[in-house]
Amino acid sequence: MMNATLRPGRMSWITDPRSRRLLVLLALAAVAAAIPAAASPYAVGLTTRFVVFSILALSMDLLWGYGGVVSFGHAMFFGLGAYAAAITLSHLTGVSGTYLAFVIGIGVPSLLALGLGFFLFYSAVAGVYFGIVTLALSVVFETLAVVSRDFTGGMDGLYGFAIPTIWLPGLGNVEIWGTENPYIVSVVGLAVCFGLARWITRSSFGIAIRAIRDDEARLELLGYNTAFLKTVLLVITCAMAGLAGTLYTTVGFVSPQLLGVFFSTQVLVWVGIGGRGTLVGPILGTILVGFLETILSGEYENIWPLFVGLFFLAIVLFWPRGLYPFLERGAVAVRRFRRTPEATG
Repeated sequence: MMNATLRPGRMSWITDPRSRRLLVLLALAAVAAAIPAAASPYAVGLTTRFVVFSILALSMDLLWGYGGVVSFGHAMFFGLGAYAAAITLSHLTGVSGTYLAFVIGIGVPSLLALGLGFFLFYSAVAGVYFGIVTLALSVVFETLAVVSRDFTGGMDGLYGFAIPTIWLPGLGNVEIWGTENPYIVSVVGLAVCFGLARWITRSSFGIAIRAIRDDEARLELLGYNTAFLKTVLLVITCAMAGLAGTLYTTVGFVSPQLLGVFFSTQVLVWVGIGGRGTLVGPILGTILVGFLETILSGEYENIWPLFVGLFFLAIVLFWPRGLYPFLERGAVAVRRFRRTPEATG
C-alpha cells in the first residue's frame, strides 16, 4: 500500500503540463542535434527551411493564438525581411554587411507593423477587417516585387547576393553557407525566439494580451489601452517574422511568393494543425506539414495540395484544438490509466 501511495507522487512530474512540455522540448533538442550527423545534406537543407518557417509560425501563434489577432498576410512580414536582407547583402559584404542585413531585415517589418498598429488598432479596426487589410497589403507587396524587376529581380527573385558572415569568439568570421552552418544558426534563432515567446506569455503583458483575446471590451473598461498592447504585440511578432525572413537568405534565394497570400495561408494551416496558443504546436505543425508536403509532392506532383487539405480538414473535425493539445490529453489519459490499477490495488 505504501508503494501505491508513493508512486503517484514520484510520477507527478510526468503528468504535470510543464514537465510534459519540457520533455517534448528536450526530445526536439535531441533530434535537432542528431540531424546534421545522421541525415543527408538534402534532408538537412530541407530541415533548415522548416526550422526557419517554424519561427514564422511561432510569431503567428503569439499574434493569433495568444492575442486573438488574425492576420491573413503575415507572411508579408517574412518576405519583407527576406527581401530587405537580400538587397542589403547585394550591396554590402562581410560581417558588417550581415549585421546590417539583420538590423534592416528585422527593422523594416517592425516599422510597417508599427504603422499598421497605429492606424488600424487606434481606429478600432479589428477582427476580420484587420485580416482583410493585411491580405490586401500582401497582394500589393507581392505585385510590387514582381513589377520592380530592377530592384527585386521580378518573378525570378533575388539571388547571387553576398554570403552572410558572422563573427564568433574563437572561430573568427564564419560564413552561414553550405549545409550545417545555416542549420545551426536557424536552430539557435528558433530557440531564442521560443524562449522569448515563452517569457512573453508568462509575463503580465502576456496575461493582458490573452485577456484582449477573450474579452477586449471588458479590459478597456478596466482602463487598459488595448490598442497600444495590440500594437506592441504586432511589432514583436512581425520582428520575429522579419528575423525568420533574414535567416531564410542563407538559402541563397528569395522570391515574390514569400510575400504572397498562399504562403500566409500555409502559415495559418501550420498553426491550426499544430495547435494555436501552445507555442510548441506550431513548430510541430510546421515540421510535420513541411515533410508531408515534400513527400506527397514527390509522389503526386499535381494533386498533393488536395491531400494536405484533407489532412487539415480531418484535424479541424476531429481535433479542433490541434495535434499538440490532443497529444497532451492522450498522454495524461495513458498515465491515469496505468496508475489507476496500482492505486486501487
